[in-house]
Amino acid sequence: MEAEAAAAEPSAAADLAAGGLQDPGEHSDALCESLTGLLTPMVSKCDEGVQAALNSQAVLSAQIDRVALELQRFLSSSQLPSLSPYAQKLADMRRRVADANGTLVRVQERLGRVQARATHLLEEEKLALAVSNAAIAQQ
Repeated sequence: MEAEAAAAEPSAAADLAAGGLQDPGEHSDALCESLTGLLTPMVSKCDEGVQAALNSQAVLSAQIDRVALELQRFLSSSQLPSLSPYAQKLADMRRRVADANGTLVRVQERLGRVQARATHLLEEEKLALAVSNAAIAQQ
């Protein structure tokens, strides 16, 4: 029974020689395209999230600056109890927001480098497969 099934299924080499199967390079291209299709939306979504975080960080930083300026004006014009600890907390928060913003920028740059490297590796793989297929075709 197994011998009948094996006899009924022609080999991949025979199919390739007869033109029945696609070129292995086409499978590689399809794999590359599917990987790119899979990775591109994830990277784009991550990029959008980073951009949204950067935008909200910029808005938050502007608001902190505005509040700190108003607090400084208030402190200079009044003789009320000292609010300098709160002003210091605001200044510390502004520094932390700036640090987080810098980290987000570095993450976004790193994602760009990773995506560029992945694209480069996929192109190298396509080229290697094309050379390999050309060598097989010449034999």
